[in-house]
Amino acid sequence: MPKDPSAGIGIPWLWQLPVNHPFHQAATAHDHEYDLMLQGKQTKTLWEVDRAFLNACLELAQIYEGWGYYKMVAQAYLFFTLAHAWGIVRWKGDKY
Repeated sequence: MPKDPSAGIGIPWLWQLPVNHPFHQAATAHDHEYDLMLQGKQTKTLWEVDRAFLNACLELAQIYEGWGYYKMVAQAYLFFTLAHAWGIVRWKGDKY
């Protein structure tokens, strides 16, 4: 299975955030974990992969102050929730 050419936050045909979004690198790493799952090479569970994405986003949110911080934390939880809901549908195997 080829690498996802649209790695990042969102689904290209529906919506996708720009590559300069602060969470883009965390999302790209998260998408790589999904690529491993699609290739049958994933040893982690869906929860571990999605939780690592959330933790990476929350870590990145730490550089913001005031309302910017709260906005980034809210985005982290929103994107985590969307990714996990989508992952439940896509994740193959018994490792949830």
